[in-house]
Amino acid sequence: MESFQNTLELAWWVVIKTEQPSCTYYFGPFDSTCEAQLYQSDYIEDLVAEKPQEIYVETRYCLPNFLTLCKEEYLQTI
Repeated sequence: MESFQNTLELAWWVVIKTEQPSCTYYFGPFDSTCEAQLYQSDYIEDLVAEKPQEIYVETRYCLPNFLTLCKEEYLQTI
């Protein structure tokens, strides 16, 4: 997993969390919350194809450490 903090600044991100698999995905960066929300349905559609049990979506102003973080992969690194 590669850290992206050194190349990005605070911005708007679409944050999607799934259960089974337990993952968090950051899509962006976007200039505004409106722009992020405009694209979020495309990201949701892609993840629905993977058939997770639950999907939670939010738009957040942040600087993510990673673009994708899955619990199983994280546990293997510690």
